[in-house]
Amino acid sequence: MKRGAALTLVVILMIAMLMVGCSNNNASEPAESAASTEDVTVSEEATEDAEEPAEAGEKKYTLGVSFNTLQEERWLRELDFMEAELEAYPEFELIYQAADSDANKQYAQCENMISQGIDGLILVSQDAGVGTQIVNYAKENGVPVLAYDIQALDCDVDYYASFSLVVAGETMAQYAVDKVPSGNYYLLDGDQTHTNAQLCYEGKMNILQPYVDSGDITILGQQWCAGWTAESGLENMENALAQFGDQIDVVVASNDGIATGASQAISAMGLSDKILLTGQDGELAACQRIVEGTQAMTVYKPGFELAKVGIEVAVKMVLGEDVETDTFMNNGFKDVPAIVPKVYAVDKDNMMDTIIADEWHPFEDVYQNVPEDQRPAQ
Repeated sequence: MKRGAALTLVVILMIAMLMVGCSNNNASEPAESAASTEDVTVSEEATEDAEEPAEAGEKKYTLGVSFNTLQEERWLRELDFMEAELEAYPEFELIYQAADSDANKQYAQCENMISQGIDGLILVSQDAGVGTQIVNYAKENGVPVLAYDIQALDCDVDYYASFSLVVAGETMAQYAVDKVPSGNYYLLDGDQTHTNAQLCYEGKMNILQPYVDSGDITILGQQWCAGWTAESGLENMENALAQFGDQIDVVVASNDGIATGASQAISAMGLSDKILLTGQDGELAACQRIVEGTQAMTVYKPGFELAKVGIEVAVKMVLGEDVETDTFMNNGFKDVPAIVPKVYAVDKDNMMDTIIADEWHPFEDVYQNVPEDQRPAQ
C-alpha cells in the first residue's frame, strides 16, 4: 500500500474512533443526569421527612432566669421545676444565672443575657433597687420581664408571679396567736433591703397589731436578718436571748433559714420546749424540726405551682399572648398583672396531708430522726 493511501486510512480510523468515543460520552451524560435527578428527589423527600421533627424540637426562643441566689434549697428546687415545666414547650430553651446575693453581679449578669439575645427574662431580684434597674434596661432593649417572687418597684415590669408575702406573714402570725394568744413576742424579719421582707412584716403586723393594742401581746423586739440567712438568725436570736432570756414566748421568724439559726440559739439555752418558733418555705430541715418538736410551723409554698405558672406566663409573654388574671399589684409605677398561688400553714398535725402528700419531701427524710414507733402511719 502506498504511503498516501495508508495515511488516509489511519486518518479515517482515528476519526471513526473519535466519533465512537463522543457517542459514548453523549450517552453517559443523560444517564448520569437521570441518576443525579433521582438522587436529589429522594434526598429532598428524606430531608423534608427528617426536618419535620427537627423543626418541632428546634429552639426558637430563649428564656433567661436571673436568681438572686441558688444557695437556698428553695431556689434549687424551683429551678428544677422550671426546667421540667419548660419541656412542654420544645421551641423554648432556658438559661440561668445566680448572683450570689450580689446586686451588682445580678445587674451585670442580666445585662449579659440581654446582650446575648434572650427573648424574655424571669427575674428574682436581689433587692428593689437592682430590680428596677434591670427591668428598665430590659425594656430599653425590647425584652419583656416577669418579676418572680420579688416585685420590681417603680418600673414597667410586665407581670408578677409570687406567693403573697403579706399572706405568708399573716399565716405565720395567725398560727402563733392561735397557739399563744397572749405573751411576749420577738420578730425576726428578712433582709430589710428586700421588698418581700417588708411585705412579710406588714402581714405579721396585720394580725399582731390588734393584740398589741389590746395589751395581750408585747413585742419585745424586732430585727432584720441580712440575706435571710441562718447566720443572721443565729446572731440576732442570741442577742435577743441575752437581753430577754426565757421571757420570750414566741419568735416569729420570717423564713426557715432564719429559723434554723434561731433554733440553734434557742436550743443552746434549753428553751425549745418553751418558745414557739415559726418559719416559711417548707425546707427539709424545718420539717424535720417540726416533727421533732423544735419548730412549731412553716409556711408551705408549693414551689412547683409557682414554677408552673411562672413558665406559663413567661412563654405567653414572649409569644405576645394574653395572660388571664384578675389580680393586680401596684408597684409604684402601675398595676401589674399578678398570679398569686395559695400558701399553707404546716405543723406536725398536717405534715402528712401537705408536705408528704405532695411529695415535697420524702417521708423517710422528714421523719428520719423520729423513732419508728412514734411516726405516723403512711
